[in-house]
Formats: sequence, C-alpha cells, structure tokens
Amino acid sequence: HGNDYYLNVVEMAPEQRETALEAAKQRTLQFLYFIQNDLGFSQLGLADDEFPTADRLPFLPYHREGRRIQGLARLSLNHILDPYAAGEPLYRAGIAVGDYPVDHHHKERPDAPKLEFPPIPSFNIPAGSLIPKTVDGLLIADKAISVTNIANGSTRLQPVILQVGQAAGALAALAMKKGKLPKDVPIRELQDAVLAYGGYLVPSYDISPEDPHFQALQRIAATGILKGRGEPHAWANRTWFYPDSTITLGNLREALIAFAPGLEETPADTNALASLENIAPLLVALALELRSENAPLESTDHLLGYLEERWASAPYQLSQFDATRPLSRIEIAVLLDVLLDPFHAKAVDASGKWQ
Repeated sequence: HGNDYYLNVVEMAPEQRETALEAAKQRTLQFLYFIQNDLGFSQLGLADDEFPTADRLPFLPYHREGRRIQGLARLSLNHILDPYAAGEPLYRAGIAVGDYPVDHHHKERPDAPKLEFPPIPSFNIPAGSLIPKTVDGLLIADKAISVTNIANGSTRLQPVILQVGQAAGALAALAMKKGKLPKDVPIRELQDAVLAYGGYLVPSYDISPEDPHFQALQRIAATGILKGRGEPHAWANRTWFYPDSTITLGNLREALIAFAPGLEETPADTNALASLENIAPLLVALALELRSENAPLESTDHLLGYLEERWASAPYQLSQFDATRPLSRIEIAVLLDVLLDPFHAKAVDASGKWQ
C-alpha cells in the first residue's frame, strides 16, 4: 500500500487541487525510488511509451474511492454475501458483475475502524445503483455509483466499472431513443441490451457468454427461479449454477411458486428428479398464470409432442429428447426461457422488486 495517498479534492479550488495532486505525484515517485534503491529493483521504472506526459505519469490519478450517490438502489455487503436473503432482491436488476474480495487500505490511518472483512462470492450490480434518487436525466458510473463504503472495496475494480460504464451508455441510448428519462426505461429492456453486447446480468462461473444457452440461463437466473451458489475463492470469487446437474421436482416447484404464487395447488411428487413428463403440468399451469402465448395449452401430451418436434432446433438447441429422463438445470432454463419467457413476463424496478 506504499502508493496510497489520502486526498479529498472535491471542495478545493483549482489551484489548491494542482498543489495537492503534485504532492500525491511526489509520493508515487518516492515509492518508486524506494523500490529501485532500497529494495534493489533497479530495473523497474516508469514506461516511456505509455503516457505522453513530461513525468511519464498518467493524466489523472487513480481514485480508489470518492463521493457516491444515493441511487434508486444501494448495494451493500449484505446483498453481496447472500443476494437471495438480503431483503431487497437487487440481483434481479443486475447489469454488471464482479468477483473481487472486499479490499480497503487504511494502513496510514490508525484512527480508521479495525474491520475484518468476510469472504464473499462473486456478485452483480443493480441498475438502480447508476440512477440518482433525486436528480433526473443523470447517470452515474465508476466509483460514484450507489454502493456502501464497504461494498466499494469490491465494486471499484476496473473490470466492474467498465461494465457499469457500458450499461450506463446503453441506458442513456435507450432513454434518448424512447424519449424517456433513464429512470423510466424498463429494466428488462436495459438488461436485454446488456446481454446483446455480451454482458452479464448475474455472475456465472460455470457457463460463459460463448455457450449457446448462456443468455437463457442469465434471464432465468435474473428471475430467481434458478439460483446460483456463491463461493469465496482467493482473489477471484465464484458463483456456480451447475448447468449439467439435475434438480428435484419439489425444489423446482418451490422456485416456480415463489415466482408465480398461483401455482400452489399444482400437485407434484417432490422427491422425484424433474423430467419433461413430470414438469409438464407445471409448465402448462405456469403458461396459464403468465398468459403465455408461446406454449400450447391443450394438454400435457400436446405440450410434449410440441417440444419433441422442436427439441433439437433453434432456439432450444437441446439433445436427446426423452420425456422420462431427468432434465439438467440448463435444459430447464432453456425450456422456461423459450417456452414461457418469465424474464419478460414480470417486470422489475431498478431495485429488483416486481412491478
């Protein structure tokens, strides 16, 4: 942390800022001198082909943290630790992801609270963190998004803020195109744009954007019907969706009831593994609940015949049609996404609440 420098230039006059930033530059150069001379790494230095500045330093300092807005959503450590049990379902409104641990540098400030940061899984950033609560026509990115001080220790990383910047640009473009304020653009439309340019709505370590079913899983995960399992892991945390694993009919039914409470009367053998044959009644019931126009509703037999004809072709692109075999989680995600489209059937606000 030898290059850290505490500085608050927000309320300084321009001349004061220049003086303060010059002192920060000198700290960096002193740290480099220490590395070269005291530690003996004389081969390390400032690149002469990176920045066209007289001192070879960047145009702007790197700010680890600054002032942050109060947004339509505010991401906290609790949301990162367990997105499904944090109270607010911010994960449903995700527009970017991150995997860095909580990391704060306070070695030079002995008066700073001594906090032990817990290990965390990978996480996502809700759209509401980019939209100010009380200022219209403005979008925020980088370190100024609506997160807590502790959460900023993870969300500040470049891979995260680059995604946030892309999402802010997409939201601004959608707002202009529709003639709306950013806060009035449907969140699902913003998320569609994020997926269209290869972005993530939720973190998924075990399925990447190159997979043909990536977007289907992302959309179903953003409804909460299929949930990931977070895993703290060194300096690159993970969330697993186990796309090739099975799920019991009882667990799937419970997840679908949480999404569409009208399914509570649907009977199910809770211990059986979910198969096309035993989830067909659930699919028909859910189609009725969502008023889906994509699914044939005459009977479960008709539905199975409909799926058999389309199983291997786009947009399903699945293999080995067999109504009796257990389905994988990715197959269930694709079935729900293509057949019923629950992602678009229930709108969410900028904090992930159902609208």
